[in-house]
Amino acid sequence: SGDLGADGSKSITAKFIDTAGNSSTTSADVITLDTTAPVVTIGSTGGNTNQSTQTISGTGEVGATVNIYDNGGATSVATTTVLGNGSWSANVP
Repeated sequence: SGDLGADGSKSITAKFIDTAGNSSTTSADVITLDTTAPVVTIGSTGGNTNQSTQTISGTGEVGATVNIYDNGGATSVATTTVLGNGSWSANVP
């Protein structure tokens, strides 16, 4: 346990010691620490329409999941992923 420090690439290993004092160490597992929460913005809220669906779009951190809720946040109406260019869109009923 402990502080992993600043965001970035980290190499993690584990060391095992049995009751006889024999030890072995695992090979390193390399991870990327990213503690910054993704930011998602809505660029188009769709607006009033008499259509069965409307498109809501915006920008965000690449790979982030965008969940869209209706009814005061009680009902999920769409889920999408931010694309490689930083944009996302979803058709919402």
